[in-house]
Amino acid sequence: MPCMYCGHSKTHKRGKTKRGDKKYQRYICDKCRKSFSELAGTIYEDRHLTPTDIDLIIECRSQGMNFAQAARKVGVSPKAVSNLLKNTCRENHTQPIDNTNSIDLPPDTINS
Repeated sequence: MPCMYCGHSKTHKRGKTKRGDKKYQRYICDKCRKSFSELAGTIYEDRHLTPTDIDLIIECRSQGMNFAQAARKVGVSPKAVSNLLKNTCRENHTQPIDNTNSIDLPPDTINS
């Protein structure tokens, strides 16, 4: 597995970390000496919820459940659901498209 920090191809296993009922492999980079888990770079990284709970929350929300309903089904607080979704959206947010150089479009179609 390549290093998520520097991209170096040589990493070594360095124990396991437990999240919920499952254990996940940890790695250390030979070049930058930073440690990371197999969850690094995913929506599961640095969360207090287990990956199973996160998947269930996302499934509940995709079915149209509100925060309280999803929280009740998973067994967590509505605030935990809200924080998960708020932080996930913030991390995946992309910059808005700059349409100021759109010469060919009439002004009323820009930003629509």
